[in-house]
Amino acid sequence: MNIKHDQQKDFHIIEVDGEININTSIKLRKAFGDTIAKETKKVLIDLNAVDYIDSSGLATLVELMQILNERNAKMFLVGISKKVLGVIEITKLDKYFSIYATREEIFALQDWNILYGECFPTWQPTYPYLFKFLL
Repeated sequence: MNIKHDQQKDFHIIEVDGEININTSIKLRKAFGDTIAKETKKVLIDLNAVDYIDSSGLATLVELMQILNERNAKMFLVGISKKVLGVIEITKLDKYFSIYATREEIFALQDWNILYGECFPTWQPTYPYLFKFLL
């Protein structure tokens, strides 16, 4: 698995290439740790080149989402393949993650100030109980 970091607009972008499994999720956690240390408010994870994810990979994404929520930051997933999206849907995490088709879609929504939560500044996650069952 390869991980690249990028910055576009006010998003910190993490591009993941390869499988996210029990062996590679440690590397992904480290990449997330570097991102969290930078106090980034908007994190975009590009999964365009990911063709497989297992439960440890999902747990890593959930863990990052929890940490970012505690810091009033946002995480967005883009470019998810049908296979990976199927796993996310089976686990019902599609109700929790902010999933978009492309980066451009997120940037366009940001330009219109209608990204998740920005129209409704008092919005709070409605799924905090979900983490008790996943971790």
